[in-house]
Amino acid sequence: MSDHLLLALGVLAASAAGLWAWSRWHYRSFWLCLRYPLTAITVRLTWRKVALGCGLTKKRQRFWFTTVPG
Repeated sequence: MSDHLLLALGVLAASAAGLWAWSRWHYRSFWLCLRYPLTAITVRLTWRKVALGCGLTKKRQRFWFTTVPG
């Protein structure tokens, strides 16, 4: 293995260990800094499908496109 690959694996392992330690010993700040933004983004991206599946929304009626002036 090349030195760069070993260095990259070492940095990855150290980062994973640091994130685990942060989440283990100071969960509140970990959640506020990392988990909350990820959760908010996930909810924002999936909200339309969830709301449609639960019947919380209805399809918009665009009457100005469907009516014919007479």
